[in-house]
Amino acid sequence: MSTADIEKTIGDYIIADSLQGNGDGFNYDVDLLAVAVIDSVSLVQLVVFLETTFQIEIDPGDLNPSNLRTVNAISDMVRRLLSKEMTT
Repeated sequence: MSTADIEKTIGDYIIADSLQGNGDGFNYDVDLLAVAVIDSVSLVQLVVFLETTFQIEIDPGDLNPSNLRTVNAISDMVRRLLSKEMTT
């Protein structure tokens, strides 16, 4: 799966789940934490979505603001975990 595909999958999920389908003005660099797009409940839902969709395991240590701040940051974490899964 390409970087663009991962970003689109994550972005589409966030728009559908957290923004109720209204993606006007949304881009992959929006600070999801600062604008309260992701709260504690949606964070748990996002983690479940990522683990299920990409067949990865997200460790508690990966759940930090730098990995979850933007779609691009989430995508980077997913790509890193995917490559880790492939080498184990």
